[in-house]
Amino acid sequence: MAILSPDFREHSCAYFIEPILRHLDRERFELYLYHDHFREDAVSARLRGFAAVWRNFVGQSGDAVEMAIRADAPDILIDLAGHTGMTNRIPLFARRLAPVQITYLGYPNTTGLPAMDYRFTDTIADPLEDADRFATERLVRFAPTGWTYAPPADAPAVSAGPCLTRGHITFGCFNTPAKITDSIVALWSRVLIAVPGSRLRLKGAGFSAPAQRALYAARFALHGVAAEQLEFVERTATNAAHLACYHDIDIALDTAPYNGTTTTCEALWMGVPVVSLVGEQHMARVGASLLAAAGHADWAVVSADAYVRCAVELAGDSARLAAIRTGLRGDLLRGPLLDHAGQAELFGAALRRTWSDWCAQQEPALCISA
Repeated sequence: MAILSPDFREHSCAYFIEPILRHLDRERFELYLYHDHFREDAVSARLRGFAAVWRNFVGQSGDAVEMAIRADAPDILIDLAGHTGMTNRIPLFARRLAPVQITYLGYPNTTGLPAMDYRFTDTIADPLEDADRFATERLVRFAPTGWTYAPPADAPAVSAGPCLTRGHITFGCFNTPAKITDSIVALWSRVLIAVPGSRLRLKGAGFSAPAQRALYAARFALHGVAAEQLEFVERTATNAAHLACYHDIDIALDTAPYNGTTTTCEALWMGVPVVSLVGEQHMARVGASLLAAAGHADWAVVSADAYVRCAVELAGDSARLAAIRTGLRGDLLRGPLLDHAGQAELFGAALRRTWSDWCAQQEPALCISA
C-alpha cells in the first residue's frame, strides 16, 4: 500500500494520519510513503519510521513520479491531497497508477475522477444514499468518525475559562479567515448581540495588519456589533503557543458552510466547547462528525436559530462551562476520535475489503500479493 501526500511533515494532516500509520498492522500492510514537499522535519522522521519505503517527489515531473510509482507497483494507492494546494498530483491518479485508488482526509469533496475508486469517510459527514449521488468515487464509511486525532505532545494543560476572571464571555474562532463568509459574520453577530458584553476573538494570518482588522470590524458593524467587541490575534510562531490561545476563549464558534477540522479538535482538546452549523455537504458536516465522536452531538445544530440558541445557553451557565472545560479531554479519550488502535483496525479492514473487491473481478493469478 502506498500513500501520496505533500503533508508528511508538521501539518494538520499529519495529526490525523500519523495515529493510523502508527497502529496499522505491519503483518498485513507493507507501507510506502510518497512525500511531495521540500520540507522534511521531525514529523517526517517519525512517519518515515513507519514506512518500508520513503520517497520524496518534490520538484519531480509527473512522468518521473508515475515511473517511480509504477516501478513500486503498489496494490493500493491513497491520495491525501485531492485538489488542494498550488500544485497537486491528482492528475496522476487519472492515469491509474494502482489497481485500487483511494482518496482520503485532505480534500472535503469528491475528486471527480472516474479512476479514483473510493473515498473514505463516515455516515455523518456523508449520510447514506444522500451523499453517494454527489461522488464519483464509491464512498466507504469505514468508522464511526472518519478522523483519528493525535493531540500534539506539547499541548499545554487546560486552563480555567477566561469568563471567570474577565466578567464576560469570550467567543472565538481560529479557522482560516478565508472561511469567514458574510453569512457567518451575520450569524456570529446575532450571537454577540444575544450575549450582552461578550467578545469575539479571531485568530489567523493577516490580523496583525490594521487594514485587515478594520475590514473585519466594518463587516461586523453592518450587523450592529461594535469594534470593541472584536479581538484579533495574528498567527503564532509555534503550535504550543497556538494552543495556548484557547486559554483566552470560553466557547468556539465554527465556520459554515466550510467547517473546521483541526481547529475543532484543538478546541475540544483544550477544553473549549464548539458550536457547529450542520449543512448538506461533507465540508458542512465535519463538525457534526467530530462533535458526535466527542460525545457532544448536541453542539452540532441544523439551523441558524439553533446555533444562536446553543451558543447563548452555553454562555449563560458558567458552572456548566467549567465542568465542560475540565471534562472534554476525558470525553475525547473515551470516544473513537482518540481510539487510535481501533480506528487503524477499521481503516485496515476497509482497505482489505477494497482489495478483495478488486480481486473478485480479476483472474486469480493477478491477486497473489493479497
